[in-house]
Amino acid sequence: MTMIVVCFPSAPGIIPEKAKAEEDWQKAMQSVIQEVVDGAVAREDYCKEDGLSIEWLMMQLNANPRTPAANSGPVHITRSLLDQFLSSKGIKHD
Repeated sequence: MTMIVVCFPSAPGIIPEKAKAEEDWQKAMQSVIQEVVDGAVAREDYCKEDGLSIEWLMMQLNANPRTPAANSGPVHITRSLLDQFLSSKGIKHD
């Protein structure tokens, strides 16, 4: 796949404060993801061959009080972060 990026001189730039806030949000979300996944894997009914349901994990994240507020970060990437985490740990998921 080829991507062409066109940049205009007057295009808005990166706002350092927002970039830092997004980085902080991602770190906080990754911490909660690890907590939720560790809890799911530790359950008696967890079967490594079946893996974990992304939909179920997303519900667990939404119910977790430590999950960062949606207005404090790019909530649209939560599923991608979850997928990356599970893949890095070799955990089968749908």
